[in-house]
Amino acid sequence: MFTRKDLKETEQQLDKLDNRLQSDLATAAIASTKANEAAGSRALAVGQSLLTQLKTTKPVGRLAIDLNRVIAESPGSASDVLLKDGYELIVPKQKQEVTVIGEVQNSISHFYRDNLSRDEYITLSGGLTRKADRKPIY
Repeated sequence: MFTRKDLKETEQQLDKLDNRLQSDLATAAIASTKANEAAGSRALAVGQSLLTQLKTTKPVGRLAIDLNRVIAESPGSASDVLLKDGYELIVPKQKQEVTVIGEVQNSISHFYRDNLSRDEYITLSGGLTRKADRKPIY
């Protein structure tokens, strides 16, 4: 299952995003003062609202499994997936979408196509921003 270490790493990624967003908001506030104060104030208020939402977001544990292997082996085998009380296993009938979020030009979901790679989905989302860190992409 999803370990405490995995949740800690997810929390660290959220903290990094929080810090980056705070820095971007400060930069936007300075720029808006120079340009158009009213529009800048509205944009800053929206940014602050997003930052507040980010601070209250809790990481959600997710686990990828080899479902075909789990189904093929008998119950009680080493491949068995044990769920804790309150946990739920959801298996869509078919692959439906890929969601691309983070430092991309357009965070968006695309219909899944098995012939596309991770990088092609990123390209369909407008590509990476200048601030994107390529190492943690998954």
